[in-house]
Formats: sequence, C-alpha cells, structure tokens
Amino acid sequence: MKENLLNNVRKRVMVWMALASMATFLSAQTYRLSGCVQDENRQPVEVANVLLKQAKDSTYITGMLTDTQGCFSFDQPLGEYLLHITLIGSEDLYVPVVLQGNKNVGELTLKSSSALLDEVTVTAARPVIKRLVDRVVFDAHNTIASAGGSALDLLREVPGLQVGQNSIGIIGKGGIKVYI
Repeated sequence: MKENLLNNVRKRVMVWMALASMATFLSAQTYRLSGCVQDENRQPVEVANVLLKQAKDSTYITGMLTDTQGCFSFDQPLGEYLLHITLIGSEDLYVPVVLQGNKNVGELTLKSSSALLDEVTVTAARPVIKRLVDRVVFDAHNTIASAGGSALDLLREVPGLQVGQNSIGIIGKGGIKVYI
C-alpha cells in the first residue's frame, strides 16, 4: 500500500515537473515579426526607423533600421506590440500587431509629409581653423575674443598654443614664429 501511494506521488511530481518545464520552454520561445517599408511610389525605404513598443503603454522594447530592400525583422515572444515607423520627411506610421507565431506584416507604406516654409535663411561662417599642407591657419574674425579682446586673448584661443604672461609657445615644441 505504501508503495502504491509512493508511486502515485512520484507520478504526480513527474507530471507537474513536465508541465512546468513545458511552460518554461514555451515562454522562452520567440517568433519572427517581419515586414518591409516602402514609399508612396512603392520604392523600398532604406534606413527608416522601426521601433517595437508594448501595445498597452507604448514602452520601447527594441528598434532597428530597415535594410537596403526596406525590410526589417524582430525575434520576440508572443504578445501584443505596436510598430512605430519613422523617417524624416514622412508621416509616422503606427501598426498594431498581435504576435501569435511567425508573422509578416507585409508592405507598409509611408506617406510623405510636406511643410511649406514662408522664408528660409541660410547662414554660414568660415571655419576658425584651416589646416594647410605646411601650416595651420587660425582665422581671428570668427572668434568671440576678436570682438573686444586683446591679442593675447586671441592667442589663447588658438589650439596647440601655450600662452603665458610673457611667453608664447607651442605645446611640446620650442622656437616658433607667430605672424600677425
């Protein structure tokens, strides 16, 4: 009688262990979520941002850029997700996805967004430092120190120069010429 009871307990423990290991195996299994992004002309969109978020609260999970064919793929466990696809010059695209196995969402089309500007002003400044073959040129016109500072203030801005109270030197070298 004790042996039957002991065998019964062993069988039940084995069944519960098998069920627990199956649940662990199934929860660790991932499935492929894939698709491709195209523009309104049905051309693949390279380097679009594809973000995978939790559907319930839009929490970021992972993200990637589309490849040269405009395609992406994620390996994720079962669940409800939100694909968020962005590209500069296009409207953001949101696609809810329920992942119950491998899933291809197909071709997703981004719509272009246009914003008309009344006026555009383009400004540019020359670089402060220009590296030539035989020398480095520092353009003092493009520095803040040129608007009211002394010559020593300007020289303190030059990279690689060491300016003291009564001396000017190049860091790591001696005997320099300064042309003003």
